[in-house]
Amino acid sequence: MGSKPHQIALEREILEESNLKVKGIEGVGYVDSGVKPSINDGNIPICVIGFRCEVEGIKPEVYMSDEHTEFMWVTKDGALSLDFGEDGGMCKTIIQKAFT
Repeated sequence: MGSKPHQIALEREILEESNLKVKGIEGVGYVDSGVKPSINDGNIPICVIGFRCEVEGIKPEVYMSDEHTEFMWVTKDGALSLDFGEDGGMCKTIIQKAFT
C-alpha cells in the first residue's frame, strides 16, 4: 500500500525546509485551532497539526531553507526552555502535548 497524500506532502515539506529525509511518520502528535491577532488583518484563524516523525540518521546534517535562520537539536525540556517569542505559548503547548 502506498503513502497517503498527507504523508507525501509532509515528507516533501520537511525535505524542502531542512534536507531531512523522513523514514517514518509515527502519527499525529497534536491538533489545535485558534486565532492569531494581527495588527493589520484582525484575527487570523489558524489550524495546527503536529506530526511525530523519524528521520534518517542520528543528528543528521540539516540544510535550512532561506525561510529559517537557525536550528538546534534539543530534548523536550530543552525545547520548553527556549524563547519562541510572541507565539511561544502555542509552540510550548505543542511540545508538551506531542511528546507525552
